Amino acid sequence: LSKFSEKVFITFEHSKKFFPEDKVIKTGLPVRKSLLQNFIKENIKESFGFDKDKPVLLVMGGSQGASFLNQLATEIFSSLPLQGIHITGERDKDKVESFYKERKLPVKVFAFSEDMSHIYGASDLAISRAGASSITELSLFGIPSLFIPFPFSARNHQFYNAKEIEDLGGGLVIKQEDATRQKVINAIEFILSQKDNFSKNIKRFANPYACQDILREVGA
Repeated sequence: LSKFSEKVFITFEHSKKFFPEDKVIKTGLPVRKSLLQNFIKENIKESFGFDKDKPVLLVMGGSQGASFLNQLATEIFSSLPLQGIHITGERDKDKVESFYKERKLPVKVFAFSEDMSHIYGASDLAISRAGASSITELSLFGIPSLFIPFPFSARNHQFYNAKEIEDLGGGLVIKQEDATRQKVINAIEFILSQKDNFSKNIKRFANPYACQDILREVGA
């Protein structure tokens, strides 16, 4: 469709190579207004029943969930003293929730959520796939992330999305075939040891005014 377009708005630098240079404008991805809110993190943590002084790990596998991440998350929460929010998708929700309840682990489980602003607001770090929406939203909230890209994404674009954040110093990337329990634990501990720097750097990717920038460019 870019052949018929006057302008092409992109989210990631690596997308530039697919389009005519004179058409490309990097604006970032527009997000809904409900995400552009200011929160006091400690208050939101307490609304979930969490200890406000302990880190909260968010695990999410995209809109449909991700069985690989769901299994990995149960191993991580069983190994580290973390509180958590785990978005599983419908298929694995009951199984994962039962696992945490049986072991009395402080993890809240959702199949999906329409109130992501509060979930992001309560989270200190994340394990996530690397789709454009997920990365954009995590960056807006300054949530340092360990990205495990979906290995079968078109042109492996999730890996390159995630590498852009890693290069900014806002997160780490582990390929799914390399994502052993111990490697993931090491990555989480490293992010937590430098959480403020990671948070500051991932925020550099965010553009909360992407929608306005696009409208201005098209003369709306």
